[in-house]
Amino acid sequence: MLNQYHRFMSGTRYVVPALFLLLILIQVLDIHSTLSASAGHYEANKVIHWLSEQVGFTVAVCIVKACSSLVLLFLYRVWRLSNGFHDCEFSISLGLIFIVYGVVVTNNYLS
Repeated sequence: MLNQYHRFMSGTRYVVPALFLLLILIQVLDIHSTLSASAGHYEANKVIHWLSEQVGFTVAVCIVKACSSLVLLFLYRVWRLSNGFHDCEFSISLGLIFIVYGVVVTNNYLS
């Protein structure tokens, strides 16, 4: 059983790095979709809403997305240190995050 698991995971060596790249890309799409949303669109993220009162909406969105990207870079570093031992867990977690962000970005573009 363990041998089959290792054989399966060795075939998915590039899944985790691809998911990290997709998540960075979707951060950029989230910035674009948020900033290009129609005038009647309301920002649901309370952190962006509060921060926009301090520094302006565009800067607030960029700051929050930069922080999100830094978290992704930190997670990438943690993944690299794991030497592929937790590829399955990273694949599932990053895949779920990608799906959620995909729904958010799609909603932004459709509103």
